[in-house]
Amino acid sequence: MSKSKNKNFVKYNNFENFIKQTNENTLFQNRVIEKTVLNLMMADSEKQQLATQYLTDEHFFYQGHKDLFRYIKDKRELIGFGSSVDFFEIRNMIEDEESKIKYPLVTTNLINEISSMFVNEENFLNNVENLIELNKMRNLEVFYNLSLDAMSHNKKITW
Repeated sequence: MSKSKNKNFVKYNNFENFIKQTNENTLFQNRVIEKTVLNLMMADSEKQQLATQYLTDEHFFYQGHKDLFRYIKDKRELIGFGSSVDFFEIRNMIEDEESKIKYPLVTTNLINEISSMFVNEENFLNNVENLIELNKMRNLEVFYNLSLDAMSHNKKITW
């Protein structure tokens, strides 16, 4: 490509950099769906395998849920993909000092709150898809807000 003739051209950031940012007041989050997915992950090894293949910790909005998902995923990678991490392993992890430092928001209250939910196993795939869609919408929201902010500070654009 040729060089730009206008040297005062304002460069906009690439949208891939926006993903690391979040909007704390977003409407695109659902605590119940996150808890349901984590509950089923703790209860069933097949669902745990499926969720760790399709989701990342970025798909979870709440930091405690991110930490719990990251712990399950890290533990599965350490042990091997054929095994699963159950409720009792997570409870024992909470007492480990090294894990408390690495996953500070995974507490007994969080584990009890998630594991005591009544959930429908049939909605698991739908809930995973919902988490993926909510993450996409949060990323789009951040992109839209930052792009709008960049354009509002550009003196060449008049509204």
